[in-house]
Amino acid sequence: MKWMGKRTIYLLLLLPGLLWGQSTDLDSLRGILETEASSEKRLETLLTLGRATFRSEPEQSLAYAEEALQLSEQLQDLVGMGKAEILVGYYELYRGEIPAAMGHYRTAEKFFLEAGDSTEFYAARSEQSIGYFSQGNYEQAAEMMLSVLRFAERNRDSNRVAMTLNNLGTLYWNTGDLKEARNYLRRSYQIKQLLGQEQLLSSTLNNLANISLDLGEPDSAILYAEQALELNLEQGNLQSVAVSERTLGAAYLELKAYETATQHTRQALGYLQELNSPAAISGTLLELAQIEQAKGNPRQAKQYAEESLELNSRLDDPRFEIDLLKFLADLAQQQGQYQQGMEYLQRYLVVKDTVLGQDQQAELSRLQTLYETEKKDQQIAFFEQEKELREARLAQTRNGLILTGIIAVLLGGLVILFVRLNRQRRQANALLQEKNEQLAELNATKDRLFSIIAHDLKNPLSAFRSLTGSLARKWEKLDKSDIRPFIENLNESSGQLYELLQNLLQWALAQTGSLSVRPRQLEVEEIMEKVSLPLRSVAELQGVSLEVEEGEKQILLETDEQMLRTVLRNLVANAIKFTPAGGKVSLQATQEQQQVFIRVSDTGVGISPEDQAKLMGATPDVQSVGSGPAKGTGLGLVLCRELLQRIGGNLSLESELGKGSTFTVELPLNLKKDQPA
Repeated sequence: MKWMGKRTIYLLLLLPGLLWGQSTDLDSLRGILETEASSEKRLETLLTLGRATFRSEPEQSLAYAEEALQLSEQLQDLVGMGKAEILVGYYELYRGEIPAAMGHYRTAEKFFLEAGDSTEFYAARSEQSIGYFSQGNYEQAAEMMLSVLRFAERNRDSNRVAMTLNNLGTLYWNTGDLKEARNYLRRSYQIKQLLGQEQLLSSTLNNLANISLDLGEPDSAILYAEQALELNLEQGNLQSVAVSERTLGAAYLELKAYETATQHTRQALGYLQELNSPAAISGTLLELAQIEQAKGNPRQAKQYAEESLELNSRLDDPRFEIDLLKFLADLAQQQGQYQQGMEYLQRYLVVKDTVLGQDQQAELSRLQTLYETEKKDQQIAFFEQEKELREARLAQTRNGLILTGIIAVLLGGLVILFVRLNRQRRQANALLQEKNEQLAELNATKDRLFSIIAHDLKNPLSAFRSLTGSLARKWEKLDKSDIRPFIENLNESSGQLYELLQNLLQWALAQTGSLSVRPRQLEVEEIMEKVSLPLRSVAELQGVSLEVEEGEKQILLETDEQMLRTVLRNLVANAIKFTPAGGKVSLQATQEQQQVFIRVSDTGVGISPEDQAKLMGATPDVQSVGSGPAKGTGLGLVLCRELLQRIGGNLSLESELGKGSTFTVELPLNLKKDQPA
């Protein structure tokens, strides 16, 4: 049975700054504030109190942080200012205001850099990695975590090494790379054992338990969770005790030991009710509902699920509400209560549509911001152009007056002055022409962006609206078997919209110059493996094999990793899409002198010579190529060519109808430092 409870809360990220102190006598510290302590001592005490009260008294922690910030500004203590900014960031993170928290973390980083304190600088970067993780920006989070890990290893900071390994394990779990996640967590566990960090050890044990559960190893999950539970009970950490109990409940459910699963999950519910943790209570109630469903008690399962739904309605968590409504709809249909099942399914579709709309609106808002910024730049360029033109005209007038005076004094100077005036006129005209061309290019970019938005978003959104409209009009006449194709089509449509928005955002950033080229040395085969890994499951579902062919030798390439990965990801995804079941998609890299060639080949339907000309022409007409359900928006290929141009590459195509296609990416072995971006 798929475990639908809010298990993401189990994998605990460790807030790096809270490693500064684990045990604090709050009364003694507050007593120091009431005495006439020195400003330096008062600042140190405020920072310690802010860290110590963050979890139990967040509002009080903020008050300590704000006073510490004010005092450190008076003392011109840059390190103190940075630490206070991090505490304010913790409070914003606690409130769910992630962008605000990131702003405080970046300010702290600047203070530490100005102070020359590398240890605190990397501490601030570690905090930022947590923010990126919370935003779902896993690549940026991983990059920062790895830089912190390297610094901590160089400086033999075992505490921070263990903490960062734990967080990397959590990150890889969220990306679906469970084995890599477990490797990082095991390394963290070993270091914490050597250091005797029992308070932090329990969090890593809980993480290992949950990853074992996701790997289909419930027995291992039980061993880890029982160790974590013992440590948490000794420490009186009820929040982590509840996490361990929920993990044990999930593991015993997998083993079909339903009574034991119920016992542990109810224990967790009791602790969470004592802690008044509504979000976790809501998730635990759904877990109890799943256990009762597995036990064959649909009435009790429904009661738990409806309690969870009622509590979640006060928390305003639409993403979890989707899971709850889907569970209740399936449960009602299993009991033959089709009317109620359809009501839950209708609510499920409405909430899912709302969440999808919110995601789309967020992306469109970002694109609108880019457009408004571009529009302002155009206005500034226009005004600067007018100013330069007026100055040029004034210069012409001034030179004309000078010429008249010189003619009156010395006719012999007429020829020299005429040449000078003519040269200045040509320069002014050339400048005017250059500014006009720049303005035309900016307008063309704007028009191109909104043309793609209007064309490429219209069709998938219309399909999505048509499906939901049909389902809303006909649901009373549909049985369970009729509803399934609607849901599958809705899921496919939402996936296409998400892929489109990702490519659209990358393309918009490239057009506005926001993407900078950052070359570094890469191992080509490793990049191909990284691109292929998340796409293999998609290929398997379609019955297509996806392989990376080993080369005769290792190829090292200096280029921008993110741009290359985006290009290859689009090409591989497109190859899978157009390859029928039983076919094959492969990646191969070769080196010829100072050029590297990466080939993405498939045994798919192939492309006609006429369509090849449309795709690979100077002005690609991708939207008129192809037909049928596999036809895409064409933005992916446009993005590939844009990005390859920025890193000095080319894209070529060889294809034959009925036999497949090969797209070849050609790149220089070493990207020139002055490569245009």
